[in-house]
Amino acid sequence: MSEKDEIMTVKQVADLIGWHPNTVYLRCMSGEIDSFKLGRSRRIYKSDFLKWLKAQDYNNCHINNQNKPNEADCLPTIITTS
Repeated sequence: MSEKDEIMTVKQVADLIGWHPNTVYLRCMSGEIDSFKLGRSRRIYKSDFLKWLKAQDYNNCHINNQNKPNEADCLPTIITTS
């Protein structure tokens, strides 16, 4: 996590991955997605979200492909880190 890391809301994350905000919130509360409280709201560092997303995509790629492609073939494509 960098000092200037962008902070995302649960709704922003939900909109990006096509989930209901409650689903994202529950994943945050379970510890699956790293998050923190800011006032009465739950927030997610973009870098933590991207790490989680990369792990999900990488895991799904290996589960769904018998040929076990290299990591570059399994990187998430919906968000860039630049």
